[in-house]
Amino acid sequence: MKKVSFIPILFLIFSCSSDDDSEVQSEATILGSWIGVESYLDGESMGQPSNDRVEFFSDNSVEFTYDDITEYGEFVIDGDILTITWESAETGLETYSLEINELTETTLEWETDLGSEGILIEIFRR
Repeated sequence: MKKVSFIPILFLIFSCSSDDDSEVQSEATILGSWIGVESYLDGESMGQPSNDRVEFFSDNSVEFTYDDITEYGEFVIDGDILTITWESAETGLETYSLEINELTETTLEWETDLGSEGILIEIFRR
């Protein structure tokens, strides 16, 4: 008789486990439109980024619009590295690599090493 009552108790223990494992975690996505709000060069404020708007699409295309200029490219994210390959760029400037420092539903912050010019950090908001 002890075996019979032990089996239902095990069933109750395992069937009442936490639902935390089945929760859908919403992850921030880079897809969508972002507006530049701040930029820093070696920690010094440079004001609003020159790229007024950047938009990332689900087909991995990207569009930068600033002043009256729009540039097009393709992007890949590998871990926290965002790599953009531009369609029309001068030789040596075809590929642009950025480290994503923060990506939330409302904030995108990245940085890139500009060599002797310093480290550029740009912040965008939705």
